[in-house]
Amino acid sequence: MIIIIPYEVRSSGEEALGPRFFPYMLSIIIILLSIISIFEKEINENKKKDKKLKKIDYFRLLYVLIGMVAWVFLAPLIGFILSTVVFTASVMYIVGNRKLFQLIFIPLILTAVLYYVFTGLLNVFLP
Repeated sequence: MIIIIPYEVRSSGEEALGPRFFPYMLSIIIILLSIISIFEKEINENKKKDKKLKKIDYFRLLYVLIGMVAWVFLAPLIGFILSTVVFTASVMYIVGNRKLFQLIFIPLILTAVLYYVFTGLLNVFLP
């Protein structure tokens, strides 16, 4: 990215914070975070060798994938709102959330926000 920035972003003059400042700043931050991530990964790998790795629960993954496919087919039939609330609550339950308050209100809030964003802001019709 640092090599491409001069070709893609034109300089507007002798401003201290020109149009190239933020792309350069983001590129440097990405490079620094990548270096930190590499060292952190090495440290964590050494720690994980001593511990047993947790098994992946393939049944939960399969249930979530089946739920996603079911949501795609049910959304046009029963509607976006009902299918999204049911799908979100079921995924939360499958993943391990057993708090009734969260299983009721988080899917409702998430669905309301998604519905508003798509219909109100983006003017996209939802089934």
